[in-house]
Amino acid sequence: MSASTTTNGNGSPTDRFQPWLDFWTQSIEHSMEGRDAPLKSMPTAGDLHALRRRWLGTLAQSMDGQLRSPSLPEGMPSSMEAVTEIKKRWRRRWPTWPAMPPRS
Repeated sequence: MSASTTTNGNGSPTDRFQPWLDFWTQSIEHSMEGRDAPLKSMPTAGDLHALRRRWLGTLAQSMDGQLRSPSLPEGMPSSMEAVTEIKKRWRRRWPTWPAMPPRS
């Protein structure tokens, strides 16, 4: 295969893919900067216990807020009914599939 058929007269393959390569290289560099920025800004980046405490505290506050929201008790019954109905339909359509192994 000659060079002209490989490139179809539009330059080298590297020239055609260079904008694509530049885009992804820049994207990866930006994501790496975003990943490292919080650790660089923290004075106690080496203190993993403090980082863990802060992360778990934030997670606990978030989950507590979600569990105490008024929408959870309102939506739970309808969600449970929907799951139960899906299971019933599944078992009617495929009564033996997927077969669960017997418990030992």
